[in-house]
Amino acid sequence: MKMTSYFNPGLAISVMVPEDWTISQVSETKFRLFGLPESGLEEYFDEYRATMSYEIIASPIGQLSEWFNDMISGNNSLMSREYYQYSLISEQYYESGTHPAYRKVYTWTDEETDLRLYQLQAFIYGGQNTLYLINAAVVDTFKDRYLPVFESILESTRIIPSI
Repeated sequence: MKMTSYFNPGLAISVMVPEDWTISQVSETKFRLFGLPESGLEEYFDEYRATMSYEIIASPIGQLSEWFNDMISGNNSLMSREYYQYSLISEQYYESGTHPAYRKVYTWTDEETDLRLYQLQAFIYGGQNTLYLINAAVVDTFKDRYLPVFESILESTRIIPSI
């Protein structure tokens, strides 16, 4: 799969994206990546595409490690209560470049369509005023094709410091 570099100046993020994917600027602090159209889900979607988004969601408060861990714990607890048939598959604290980060893969079922979804979610602490949220989602049917691509994009993420 041929990859191309994408830089978003509003988020100060650079990623490697499959060159045939579509990129959409949602707002000043959010962009979304779309995979190729997939068939087989026409009864649920006009057009189905796996999707991945990057956004700035918060300004950290207090000591970084305590705040970061509390935020992740709270997020995981909320999702386990609110997502139907939620199941955590894997999670990992890591560093994205020199930035503290956390990623998890989980699955849940959309109650309306009964479709099983796989998601990759990551948080990257970008500095004293920036927390990035990365979300990627794909239906079960296409998980083997897209989860490795989501991981590759996430691993390529670079926060570009302002000069």
